[in-house]
Amino acid sequence: MDCAEARRSHIQFSTDKLTEGKLQTHLVPCAIKSNGVAPISQYFRPEATDQVIDGKTVLHAALRGRELNGARLGVPDGYNGYVMRSSQPASSETTWTAESQFEELTYWLHDVVPTASDLLPRALEWAELAKEAHAPISAADVEAMME
Repeated sequence: MDCAEARRSHIQFSTDKLTEGKLQTHLVPCAIKSNGVAPISQYFRPEATDQVIDGKTVLHAALRGRELNGARLGVPDGYNGYVMRSSQPASSETTWTAESQFEELTYWLHDVVPTASDLLPRALEWAELAKEAHAPISAADVEAMME
């Protein structure tokens, strides 16, 4: 098997398996080696602070004794956010399945407060930039720009 075969993935999108209701999605700077159910809301309790940076309220939480600062980000217009689960059956092909959908996510950082210059907010800005860069331009628009 060559590298191209080893990296094949398949994405399954089916809305009939998506979790209903508003989902709170968090992107935390750690790896959790468990896929089971856990009483997260009992231990992970984010709170809004009085601090506002770049128009976003800074959130504060702790996870396993580590202090975290976070901010909420909306999914760019025209896009959907999905929580995906991977599975690797006996074959080498990884299958990704959409489990739930979200409209915003909270990203967390250690030891620093979130700002608009963080990687995730900057990456999400590319969605709007790409939409503008690839939008069709009419002849009238070109003529107006030339004047």
